[in-house]
Parts: sequence; C-alpha cells; structure tokens
Amino acid sequence: MPTGTGKTVTLFSLITSYQWAHPEVGRLVYCTRTVPEMSKALEELRKVIDFRVEVLAKDRASKQSEDCAQEPTGLSAGHILAVGLSARRNMCVHPEVSKEGDRERVDEMCRQLTAPWAREKGNRDSLCTHFEKYETALAHQSQLLDTGIYTIEDLRAKGLESGYGWCPYYAARRLIQASSVVVLNYQYVLDPKVSLASSLGGAPSLPGARANARGGGSSIEPSIVVFDEVDSADEEALLLELLQVSTKLERRGREQHAQLAAVQNVPGTDRQSIFGSLLAANAGRVSFVLAVVLPHVVAFSIALFLRRRAGGPQKTVEVLQEEEQLEPPRSLSYIVERVGPMWIIHLLGIFSVAAVAPSIPYMYLNYFARQHAEGPVDCAVNMASLPCSRAATDAMQLAVVRGLAGPVVQFLTGPTLGAISDSLGRRPAILAIRISMAITSVTSAAVVWFNLSAMWDFWIGFLALIPVFAVPTAWYIDRVDHAPSIVRAITFVEGTCILSGLLGVMLGSVLSMRMAFLVGMLGKLIDLFLAIFCLPESLRPEQRIPFSWSLLVPTTSFHALVQNPLVQKLTAIGVIDAFHYTGWLCILARFLQQHFAWSRHDSYLGGLLDAVSAIAWMAIGVNLLLPALGRVGVLATSTISVGLASVIIMLATRPWHIYLESALFGGLPLMSSAVLVAIIGKASSAEQQGMLQSTLNLVTQISGALGGACFSIIYQFLDPTAPGAPKWKMGVYVLYGVVFIIPSLSLTFSLRKEIEEPAKPYKSVDTR
Repeated sequence: MPTGTGKTVTLFSLITSYQWAHPEVGRLVYCTRTVPEMSKALEELRKVIDFRVEVLAKDRASKQSEDCAQEPTGLSAGHILAVGLSARRNMCVHPEVSKEGDRERVDEMCRQLTAPWAREKGNRDSLCTHFEKYETALAHQSQLLDTGIYTIEDLRAKGLESGYGWCPYYAARRLIQASSVVVLNYQYVLDPKVSLASSLGGAPSLPGARANARGGGSSIEPSIVVFDEVDSADEEALLLELLQVSTKLERRGREQHAQLAAVQNVPGTDRQSIFGSLLAANAGRVSFVLAVVLPHVVAFSIALFLRRRAGGPQKTVEVLQEEEQLEPPRSLSYIVERVGPMWIIHLLGIFSVAAVAPSIPYMYLNYFARQHAEGPVDCAVNMASLPCSRAATDAMQLAVVRGLAGPVVQFLTGPTLGAISDSLGRRPAILAIRISMAITSVTSAAVVWFNLSAMWDFWIGFLALIPVFAVPTAWYIDRVDHAPSIVRAITFVEGTCILSGLLGVMLGSVLSMRMAFLVGMLGKLIDLFLAIFCLPESLRPEQRIPFSWSLLVPTTSFHALVQNPLVQKLTAIGVIDAFHYTGWLCILARFLQQHFAWSRHDSYLGGLLDAVSAIAWMAIGVNLLLPALGRVGVLATSTISVGLASVIIMLATRPWHIYLESALFGGLPLMSSAVLVAIIGKASSAEQQGMLQSTLNLVTQISGALGGACFSIIYQFLDPTAPGAPKWKMGVYVLYGVVFIIPSLSLTFSLRKEIEEPAKPYKSVDTR
C-alpha cells in the first residue's frame, strides 16, 4: 500500500487493543529498517495510546460507577510502556564518546568505560557517569521510567536530565523487559546473536511488568512481531544467513582441501569435473581475484615493456624541436580568433550539461524508488529513505551497464568519425555529434516533464556515448598551428568551459529538476544551430587523406596510436589513468549516496567546488606549475593527486572531508589533461589527427569501462560501508586503486627523455 494510508496506526490500534483485552499476551516487537522510521512509528503509537486513554476516561465518566473509588492511573488507565532501541552510536550521551561518528569506535570506547574489569581498575573520574547512575538505579530496584512512549530522542533527553541521568542505551535494553511495545531494527530479531545480546527475549524483570500489572499470571505468550517494509526483511535475513554459511565454509576449508587431495590419488576420478564444480562454486571469488590481479599485472607489464623497449616505429616529432627554441606562446587574442566558433559551442554545451548533470542520477533514483514504494518518491530531498537507498543499487547497475556499453559504441563510431573527419573534414563529424546530443537532451527532458519511464532515457542515451570531444580537439589543433601556443589554447578553452560549467551548476542548484532538464535541452538545441550556421571547416583540402571504405573499419585507426614511442607512452599513461580514475568515479556516487545519504544539492555543491578548483588549477598550472615543474612534473602531480583524493574520500567520516577534497584536488586532473592533449596532438601527423584523437578516446573509454567493472567487483565483494564492516576492508579497497599510480608515474618520468631533453630525430613511418 502507498505511504500515508494509515497502515502503522491501524496495526498499532489492533494489536495494543488486543493486548489490553488479553494482558497475558506478549510484547509487540515492531521492526523497522532505519532510526527515522523507528521514531516515526513511536510517534504514531503515541497518538493511538493518547486517543485510547481519552476514550477510556470518557467511558468511565459516563458510567459514573460507584465501584470506582478513585481515578485509575498508569496501566489501568490504558497507558503502556513503549521504547525504541538502537545502537550505542545513536543513543550515547557521554560528552566524549557521543562525538565519534564511527560505530565500531563508539562501541570500543563504551566498553572501555563500562566493562567490569575497566570499572574495577579505573578511578571514579575515568568512568561513565551515565552508566554508573544506571547501575545505581538497578541496585535500588528502580523502574527507571513510568509508563509512556519513549523515542530514541526522548531516552537521550532523559539521560541528560539531572533527575534521571542514566545511560539511554543500557536503560532501553533493560526497559524492553517491561515494555508492551518495542520498536527496533530488523537485526534485533533476525540475528540470534544480536537478539540475545539485547535481552529481547525472557520474562519481565522490572516492577510494573505487563503480566502482573493487572493481576495476570507469570506466563508470557510468544511476542507479536511486525516487520515494517517487509519486502526488505528477506534481504536482511538472506545476508545474515550468507554470513553464517560463509563462516561455516571457512571452518570446513581445510577439510575440503584434504578431501580433494585424497580424491586426486584415487584412480579413475574425473578431476576435470571436480575442478569445474569448484570453479562454479567459487565464481565470485575467482572474479574477485581476476579483478585484483589481472589489471595490475597488465599495467605493470605495459610500463616495463615501454620503458625497456629499444627502437621500434619512429617518426620525427617537430613540435618538440620547435619548443626547444623556447619560443613563447602567442597572445590570447590570436587564440580566441582561431578557436572562437568552436569555443562558443563548447561554452554553451558545458553550461547545459552542468545545469542538468547532477539531476540525472536522481531521475533514475526516483524511477526505481517509485517501484519500491509503489508511490511518488523524491530522492533528491529524501535520499535516506528505504526506497531511495534500494534504488541506488538499481541505478548503479544501470550505470555499470552503460559504462560497459560505452566502449562498444565508441568502438563502432569513434574511429569512423575520426577517419571521416580526416577525409571529409571536421565539420560533418561535429554536426553528427551535436545532433546526437540534441536528441538525448530532448528525451531526458520528456522523461522528467511527462513522468515517462527512465528506460527511454537509458536506451536513447546510447546516442550520447559517441565520442564528443575527440573530433573537436582535432579541430582546435588544426586551428592553432603554433606548437608553443597549444597548451595555452587548450587550458584557455577548458578553463573558460569550466567557468561556464560553474555558472550552470549555480543555476541548476536553484532550479527544480524539471526546469534544469528544460535548460539543458534548450542549450543543446542552440548548440546545434550554431554548429550548422557558424562553424567553419578547420582541415584544409590538401591536408585530407583520400577516402576509402577501409577507413570505416574501426581497427584501421589503431595504427595512429603506435606511430612513435612518445605517442605509445602517452597512450599507455592515458589508459592506466582512465582505468583508475573512471573506475573509482563509478563507485563514488553509490558510496556518497549510501554512506552520507548524499542529496541532489550535495551533488551540486560538490560540482561547484570541483569547478572552482579546476579554474584555479588551470590558471596556476599554466602560469606557475608548468614553467616550474615542466610537463612531466604537471602530469606526475596530477597522478599523485588522484590517488590522494581517493584516500581522502574513501576514508572520510564527515561530509566536509568530501568538500575539502573537491576544493583542493578537483582541478588537477583537468590541468594534466590539457598538457597531455597538447603533447600527443602535436606529436602526431596532421593528416591523422582525427583518427588519433578518436582512437585514443576509444581505448581510454574501454579502459575506463573495465575499471568501472573491476572496481565494482572489488567494492561488492568487500562491501566496506556495510554496517559493522571492519576498517581494513576500506583500506584494501583504497590500496587497490592507489597501486595503479606506480606504473603511471613510471611511464610519466620516462617521458623526460623525449620531452625535457633535446628531441631525437625519429624515423617516419607510414601508418595510414
């Protein structure tokens, strides 16, 4: 049934009335998934009990019975005792322990203050005063609380009052023995260990318990258990069962190895079928090992091969010889004059994307959340709700599918667009790109405005997976035919586009989701108009290669990536960095949404800080870092910053840690990208620029998709943000990504021979 139809009130009215009529009935155990849902349920119960007390009082007043000598109070008047129970982290009021955000740290500090051995050895000042007051109250047979409905917040407030002052967590565990209703998390019922530790079972042990309150006997029937959002209870139960099965399997591991060793010595045994069975039973572990070992082996092998390789296909790299003359870049007016039309198209396109991009994940989240909630849900403002939390997993699966499909689309269209641009000119390929972007933006806006299925956007969105920036980059390099100016031109274009994106983020953050998608659609349509009527051709006819149908075969363009050793090394650096950075980003959205309940406005703020950081690093990089560190130093700095950023984010415990990372390191990868494009663009022949940029974009996209899949496998296997997950799992996940820095830095520093030293004369090779 949809939310808000009165299911909770109806259940509470029925069950508490039955308890009132039959005092021998056991307690009601009401299970929820989250603490906010727990508080909401108790507030609903409070309304039910208040109404019942009011009705009973009116009934007694109307009868005017002489047998009623005095007005009944407490349980006799219809009141009950109901409490909520949660983890120490949510209930602790200790001035120091309550400041900790990590659950394991809170539990550890609490045990150090309350354990019997700690209380015996410690002095009075080192103990928890709230726990001591709780122990004192029990020693005096105190009931702790009168009848009433107590949420987690109510119990914390009692723990801070001078008249009470006891520990809310231990008091709640004790009070459930006397409570008529207990509201808590699923695991307190499903997990036997947690249920036993919380003292959920057993007869009442406090004064005023239910069975004896109205003269009933001491026997208690089994508790009445209600699961709210029962469709998610099976997942919790399955997870607990899997954990138990995993523990049993680990205990039997040695026995299995011994049995397999014995079977191998038995004549006639089908060892191949045994191996196949083991492989099928451990498919998850096999994929985990492959995702861990294979990418690192490939990355280190490529780096070692390219560093030690002597000779190979060579070509004269004129740009390096020209730059060794230390000729300064040309003026900004020259650059604007050369790149102006495409620059304006990019400015408007980035503005449109920035205005709508942070809202796109929530379009999918709302779509899946509606299926889980069977009603309208806005995850942009209520990401902590159960339907949105479950929708995050569904949305991530679609993101992984699209990430895997991206390289396929790139392979089929990227090299073809590059070859067409080298043969027929850049303008036809750019027009095809802008048409595809316009179609996808119109589809996205229609999904949001008319509440269509998000799968429309998912399928038509494959048009937007064609390489968007490869051919335009070749257009820029064609127009800026002065090598020392290419870095300045690329950083100018990217820096101003980031500023445009910043303005788009600011606008999108104040717009509703519908208006944000409308702005994105209008921007893409204007972009298409400008490309049709204002964009000139950049590739002169004499620079074009003759057209042949073989150019449309995707594999033909791959020769452009091996035309000289410098291009080979730069390609390898781009592939390794794309695997690392894109794979990490693929999991980042899920991590933020589930670990910090990241909202749409949080995404906009993070994008805002990324944009500010990028603008700052673009200016600093061109004017300070590039002259001081050189191109190799800038590339190495960026690689290290990406690894450091992943460590900061994945080990973050507060949202401001994420904001700090965005402000400090968000722009460094873009600065190095400009340097990389400038070097590899001028190190290639002009007639192959389109194929080079498109094929380079393709291989990095493939690498990024594989990175997303591998990082997803590692993250799913470790599940470092699961409740109760040990800290070493997050450390392993972070280390997995950081290791990719080593081969990337190794190749980067090897570039000093080709870039920083006087250029070697490379022998030309025909790669058409």
